[in-house]
Amino acid sequence: MTTQERKRTLRSSYMGREIFKNYWAEAHACKEQGRPVAWCSGNVPVELVHANGVYPLYPESYSAMIAAQKMAREKCERAEGWGYSMDTCSYFRVSLGMEDDDPKTLPFGGLPRPDILITTRLICMTQYKWWQVLSDMWDVPIYVVDAPYLGLGGQAQIQRHQEDYFIDQLKGLVAFLEEHTGKRMDQDRFLEALALSDRAAELWYEIMGLRKSRPCPVATREMVGNVFPLVTLLGTRPTVDFFQALRDEIKEMVESGQGAVPDERIRLALDNIPPWHDLAFLSSVEERGAIFAIENYTCYAWGGRIDLSDPWRGYARKCLDTWPAYSIEERIQIYIRQAQEYHLDGYVFHANRSCKPLSTAQQEMQRVLLERVGVPGLLLEGDHADPRGFSPAHAQSQLEAFLEMLGA
Repeated sequence: MTTQERKRTLRSSYMGREIFKNYWAEAHACKEQGRPVAWCSGNVPVELVHANGVYPLYPESYSAMIAAQKMAREKCERAEGWGYSMDTCSYFRVSLGMEDDDPKTLPFGGLPRPDILITTRLICMTQYKWWQVLSDMWDVPIYVVDAPYLGLGGQAQIQRHQEDYFIDQLKGLVAFLEEHTGKRMDQDRFLEALALSDRAAELWYEIMGLRKSRPCPVATREMVGNVFPLVTLLGTRPTVDFFQALRDEIKEMVESGQGAVPDERIRLALDNIPPWHDLAFLSSVEERGAIFAIENYTCYAWGGRIDLSDPWRGYARKCLDTWPAYSIEERIQIYIRQAQEYHLDGYVFHANRSCKPLSTAQQEMQRVLLERVGVPGLLLEGDHADPRGFSPAHAQSQLEAFLEMLGA
């Protein structure tokens, strides 16, 4: 059993690992069978992609896996050698840096070339420009799902005209997919995908709620892996089945008083995308009786409930309701509630140089959390995929000092 496997607390997580392996294998099978494959950026309306018989692939998820397998640095350096700045997102540089690699040298045989490209302006402009580069490089058609700026009110103030605009964008995506597949979208399949997506989100939120228990049944390191189907496979039955099993097992642990960390004393939260190249950093705290009990990456970046009584409008609201759209004050209010509900002793803010939207105003949030609810924070500089942006020794010494302070 590998070190990575020993870090798993839950039996159900191995089910998630199989879903992960099957996802990449099915992508190659689809390509061989002539079924259209789409490369999708984060927060693309994936339920629509599934409903139109197109297989969605997520290069960002693949780049995270490359980073976890300690292969990201060479890919980043290769992209930089082609003129792309180190200041661009490391997901982009990893993905582009694999362009000339032999697929046999890459995990799961690499990524099959896309037939179509789908991206969105919901999260960041990097995705939009990244997909433009791919479209130009391979001469592959691209569809951009535009999104309105929600303003300082964030998700709580989504206006009807913004919903209408985004519904038009969703229906434009359907037309694009129908044009390039030669098939009409199956409306029943679309409604089924929405229902499955909503059920998966419901289970996921219940899982997050169970983590409020003391001791916490499962830590961040395990959950950032288990979120994968919520990113790529929303609207499918295997995702619902997996989260059902995960929820049931975690519920049993809570009912029996079983925690992921023996003698839990300190509860932490992680802000931002984790450093995929050094996930062991997240579990290193457990030797001191500490646990990362919650993280915003799994809570607010993916999933979302859907009002099925008004499918298109409910789906639009779900898509628009994403963490980068929240105002700083909204984020602070969420973190204050989170600190109280999860009995948190401290926040660790990952100042992620590759993700500016998620790193905005972290110092301000750190300050306000201490002032309003007395929960201190630690700011660690890093990068979600490029290991050169993260100093493990320095970060570990900072974290140990932070835990000493919390323990005292």
